Amino acid sequence: MVDAVSQYVPKTQFVKGVPGVSSSDTSGIPNATAAAMSSDATVLVLGTDLTTAHEGRDATELSFSSAQLELARSVA
Repeated sequence: MVDAVSQYVPKTQFVKGVPGVSSSDTSGIPNATAAAMSSDATVLVLGTDLTTAHEGRDATELSFSSAQLELARSVA
């Protein structure tokens, strides 16, 4: 995602608020929130990755980990 955005936004910065889709580590959220507050625009990437959903194994529901929800609330 960072590579795609940075093609169009030269001063793109990346801050990982949560280290993985199933992680409960929220220690990066303050840095991600600070980066979002100091930016003109924010792209928040949440959801799953290829460890839980891939070709032949579709997700049956959309849900976020508690850490991802905390990140979204904090950044928003």
